[in-house]
Amino acid sequence: MYQMVIVDDEEKIVEGIANLFPWEQIGFSVTFFSEARKALDYMESHPVDVLMSDIEMPGINGIELCRRILDKDIKVVFISSYQNYEYFRYAIQFRVEDYLLKPINEDELNKVLGKICGQFELMEKETREKLELQETVAESKQIIRRDFLNNIIEQGGQP
Repeated sequence: MYQMVIVDDEEKIVEGIANLFPWEQIGFSVTFFSEARKALDYMESHPVDVLMSDIEMPGINGIELCRRILDKDIKVVFISSYQNYEYFRYAIQFRVEDYLLKPINEDELNKVLGKICGQFELMEKETREKLELQETVAESKQIIRRDFLNNIIEQGGQP
């Protein structure tokens, strides 16, 4: 199950998002926050795969929150009531996965999360294949060493 943090300063929106979507059925364990500072503290001490954040929030806004987690491997989705060019620009700059307008459409959200899950599955597959390849290389090295030593022994010590 993927770990997601959702942040929006409007508690009614957080409650709506929490109750509207069948998070566990689509593969996510979700933690909700109405303050970006608390979400940031949480992300410092817990593994998080996806951050879905409002942009306009008091204190730390969504853009600053995104900036502060750039060093982490967390996929980000912005949610906003605004179609603001500057926000789009920041989203591109920070490689945000998507930018959803409120009110959030369930089909759009499912599409975005499906895309993100597909990326995670691809990364997991690549990691498995890399480990399998490393194991194959290690086994091949052992076989080559064994065969080399057997050849030396059979030839009376002459390589």
